[in-house]
Amino acid sequence: MKFGNKNLVSAFDELPLWSAPFGLLLLDKISMKKNMKVLDIGFGAGFPVFEIAGRLGDSCLVYGIDLWEEAIERAVFKNEIYGYKNVILLNRSILDSGFEDNFFDMIVSNNGLNNVDNFTEAINVCNRILKPGGELVFTQNLPETMLIFNIVFEDLLNSFGLIEEIGKFKDYIFEKRKPKEYIFKILENSGFIISESTESEFIWRFIDGSAFLKQFFIRLAFKENWENLIPQSVKKEFFIALEKRLNEYSNKKGELSINIPFICIKATKL
Repeated sequence: MKFGNKNLVSAFDELPLWSAPFGLLLLDKISMKKNMKVLDIGFGAGFPVFEIAGRLGDSCLVYGIDLWEEAIERAVFKNEIYGYKNVILLNRSILDSGFEDNFFDMIVSNNGLNNVDNFTEAINVCNRILKPGGELVFTQNLPETMLIFNIVFEDLLNSFGLIEEIGKFKDYIFEKRKPKEYIFKILENSGFIISESTESEFIWRFIDGSAFLKQFFIRLAFKENWENLIPQSVKKEFFIALEKRLNEYSNKKGELSINIPFICIKATKL
């Protein structure tokens, strides 16, 4: 395959910067054994399912499940270029995956399990389809993610008298970024032993709040959720004020540094 091939170029640059720090830690923690059956929950456009398949080699079979049809189509195209024969990509949810009991040796998820509608049930399914002694390795960001933004956003909700919306904002954070103690308890109740947990953090640096709110991934993955919390009657005014406050903070500090703390958990089925 030559680097001048336009299909190679089209398939090459597919890993969101957001996913990379989580994924690098996950890849450091997965077991390296031959003849494994592995499941990647929420592989998106192909990461880390292809990376895992390439690292584990042909003796292992790596399944990927996701509900994002367009991303799955993209991943299928990419594998026409990559040529991995040990990958099976499926349009399924972990909650309705159809896999047999005790089927997999390892299950991984890079910021995927926290987006499943019922986290507890997803963990129960993982336990069911893992072999005894099988491993579950997954990453997700923690509740302190974007802490300075959360503080500014909640303070502004209070300034606008949106008291009920403060509760909704906290519920949104809990839904997407559960505390590690809560996760540990669910894992233990489902029949897992936590063998390792590793916390890390990266920083998103922005020149100011305007750049932050207009950044592509913020608009893609976060901004609509924030907007849905605000009543239509004050939405425009609220976000003008939010941008102003973030810019004031940025001007005072010299930039807007957004922290992304996250955790990689490795658990073993009893």
